[in-house]
Amino acid sequence: MKTLSQNLQKHKSKNPAVRFLLNNFYEKLSLLLGSVESAKVLDAGCGEGFTVKRLGSQLKQSEIFGVDTSEEALNFAKDIAPKMNLKKGNIMQIPFQDSYFDLVLAIEVLEHLENPEKALSELKRVTKNYCIISVPNEPWFSWCNILRLKNVVRLGKNKEHINFWDKNEIVSLANEFFEVKEVVLPFPWIILLCKKKFC
Repeated sequence: MKTLSQNLQKHKSKNPAVRFLLNNFYEKLSLLLGSVESAKVLDAGCGEGFTVKRLGSQLKQSEIFGVDTSEEALNFAKDIAPKMNLKKGNIMQIPFQDSYFDLVLAIEVLEHLENPEKALSELKRVTKNYCIISVPNEPWFSWCNILRLKNVVRLGKNKEHINFWDKNEIVSLANEFFEVKEVVLPFPWIILLCKKKFC
């Protein structure tokens, strides 16, 4: 039997606390999305397509693209987000030309990467206006895992995560590539609305 990805497990969870937190996360993400132009959108590291599915009503007038390295995740995304134009690719070398999108999303991606700076540089390259980034808010995210007896031997740290940021750390990193316009904290995550710097 195949092991479900962490993202798939999270979105399929029947745990009422997990569902409540996810719903709150998507509500806050939706509010940020409503404040920016999104005619052409890229979900970089789209996984199984849950973000586009959850934001579907807001993105119904948008042309939506998704890129991910996992063929299995992309096949799943075809079913749950059929409007998304899917392409196998890597966030370190996004297969689109410069300034192709009005908005780029990187939702729960950077914490998995050995070189998040390279990914942020690529996100900046392919957007002409905005980027929305989310990451777990540490140490709260890990503490939540401990409370639900998950990853206890790793002190709550997800085995798929390489990077661990608090609000100040991720804002500082994002500001190297973008102007961070807004920060929201849907517990236990951080979401940044960023504007492309032209310099």
